[in-house]
Amino acid sequence: MLCPSSIEDTRLATNRDGYFEIRWTERTATGRARTRTYSCGTKDANEAKAVRVTWFAAQRQVAQQLAVESDPTISSLIKAYTEQYIDVEGVNKSQRFSLRIIDRYLGNYLLSEITPDAIVAHRKTREAEGIKPGTVRRQLGAFRAVLNWAKDKGKLIPESYVLPKFDLPEGGGGRTNVLSEDEEERMWKLASELALSDTFFHRRRIGYFICIALETAARSEAIETLTWDRVHLNEGLLDFRDPDRRATKKRRVPVPISDRLLPILTDLSNRERKDNKYVLGSSAGTDTSFRRFRDQHGFNSTRHDLRRTWATLRAQWGVSLTHIADVLGDTYETVEKHYKHLQPGYLRGAMNARPNRDNSN
Repeated sequence: MLCPSSIEDTRLATNRDGYFEIRWTERTATGRARTRTYSCGTKDANEAKAVRVTWFAAQRQVAQQLAVESDPTISSLIKAYTEQYIDVEGVNKSQRFSLRIIDRYLGNYLLSEITPDAIVAHRKTREAEGIKPGTVRRQLGAFRAVLNWAKDKGKLIPESYVLPKFDLPEGGGGRTNVLSEDEEERMWKLASELALSDTFFHRRRIGYFICIALETAARSEAIETLTWDRVHLNEGLLDFRDPDRRATKKRRVPVPISDRLLPILTDLSNRERKDNKYVLGSSAGTDTSFRRFRDQHGFNSTRHDLRRTWATLRAQWGVSLTHIADVLGDTYETVEKHYKHLQPGYLRGAMNARPNRDNSN
């Protein structure tokens, strides 16, 4: 079901942080019960009750609209996917922007009008606007996720309906904006000096973020949403696993705190921990402030390049691929594919192999 049949089928409860959630139970196709939640974003009971009423009305409106549409618009499918999946499950948040673009260009289309030719026309339009193929691929991939979700178990699209098949543009070439050892050292020096400075916290925040990223290889969102209850300074461990986050292919793992990072985190804890739930003060994004830092100091990298930098340098320094995979939370096969060739002595024995022609013995 898309949402509870009546508001009485939902209840309000507080999570471990004291915030109210709307909770209800859904039945899977096999009859298994599954609890769903939606955060009210407040600790006030009266405010939570008002959110519950507003939320339920919005869900019913979407469900009723789609129930009478034998041929729904793409915009209505995107709206349902966002409200019923992204918001509820708390996953695939990065798809929001991609789906806003798809909604802008294809939102008024009926499902039946989404044909391979329509997708090709969309691709040509976007490419004529100077949009890179990799970006178009990411946006169409998000759109494909909407269609697959809407058809899954007949949520919004009958299971008998044949979804249109369309090819995605080729992805962009491999990124090469990995920092060299000297560049990584320079970025660390600048970021740590900023973090330990006496300026306002909102300016120091990006320094702390960069230091954590360079020393843990964690993804940006994992760092931004890291809470103090998962920082164990005495044990020397950072646990990026979020118990409130649904597990995805992008695994989060606990990692030891390096000797270089420990004084940075200790300083942050001493100055900010008592007033904040989040290590970085809030879970707000860091992309804008990172780009400002990057451009100010002449670096050419993205936040995710810091993760690649960590893995690249460790491979070059001879760290085992198994350990690199454990820190990244990736499979050994993935790490081997991208970093094995960087290890010292890679294939050197094969290249230097020669037959032994000494027959003196």
